Amino acid sequence: RLRPADDDPEQLKRHSGRRKTTGRGEEDIKIYGVGNLLTRIARCCQPAPGDSVIGFITRGEGVTIHRRDCRNVQRLEETSPQRLIDVSWADHTGQLYAIDITVEAYDRRGLIRDISSLLNNEGINVTAVNTRTDPNDQMARMVITVEVGDVDQLSRIMQRMAGLRNIRDVHRAV
Repeated sequence: RLRPADDDPEQLKRHSGRRKTTGRGEEDIKIYGVGNLLTRIARCCQPAPGDSVIGFITRGEGVTIHRRDCRNVQRLEETSPQRLIDVSWADHTGQLYAIDITVEAYDRRGLIRDISSLLNNEGINVTAVNTRTDPNDQMARMVITVEVGDVDQLSRIMQRMAGLRNIRDVHRAV
């Protein structure tokens, strides 16, 4: 009764069986014990394939996928444990995930160039960079958003970055 009379019922039937997702890669999540739900990747912890993940059933927004070590999940375990559900990554994701990496380094000429060259040689797309240098201690602090396929690729580029001259620390942003 609610749809216009000129809509083709067969076409509507074909589209209604599709899984609804938002963003990138959420179709790569398996939700245990529940049918097709809207899913989205949490921005707070930015999980990628290979991370241990858990789902949180939101009110009206489906399931948000978090890393199990996410601070928000630890808080939710205390306040709303009944809304946490088991999820896992599908076998072949093939998607790219935006992950923030924090880099601390002693500032020098060519530091950003060296990091950019390393990421380019690895075939990693950089979607954002935020760099600040403290003039008092000459420390450069960067948050670099990269697109990776899984945590193995992320670990490899972080280890290679840590091996660059003057890099003091490289880790996932929190």
